[in-house]
Amino acid sequence: ILPKLEKGDRVNIDFKPKEKETSPPKHYTIETLNNYLKNPFREEKAEASEQDDAEDYRAIFEGLELGTEATRTGIIDNAKSSGYIELKKDSYSILPDGEYLIKSLTRLKISMDKYKTSELGKALKSVYHGDMTVDESVMLCRREIAEIFETGGANPLPKAAFVDTGK
Repeated sequence: ILPKLEKGDRVNIDFKPKEKETSPPKHYTIETLNNYLKNPFREEKAEASEQDDAEDYRAIFEGLELGTEATRTGIIDNAKSSGYIELKKDSYSILPDGEYLIKSLTRLKISMDKYKTSELGKALKSVYHGDMTVDESVMLCRREIAEIFETGGANPLPKAAFVDTGK
């Protein structure tokens, strides 16, 4: 927090660099990964305001989660069987294939971050709650896929490839 300064105030400008070593982020445990998938925006919301269980429930109800309670185990198992992550002594670590996947997605400008993933999850919850039709949800996914090909692929497909045929 900076102090309120007025014109002409004297300020300490004797800044010296400090040599420090950073530490890598902690690995996810089974519990922390499940909690993250359940509410990936918890830390951001906690910083913005006081967090309570009602707000957590509201976020889950709205679809601001990654996967569902029923699909999370399968998502994690797929990542493990694909060789992206491994579980050792109750702690997940990323493997070289997982790093390669992330670098490839970044290079192709394909966003698979928690914002994009939860946005699509919200659409599924909207279908469940009757606020959106299945067709509207499918069109949202088609637009996302078309955008990936338009911006990330070396040989993008024409937009006509994503026209709704009604099937």
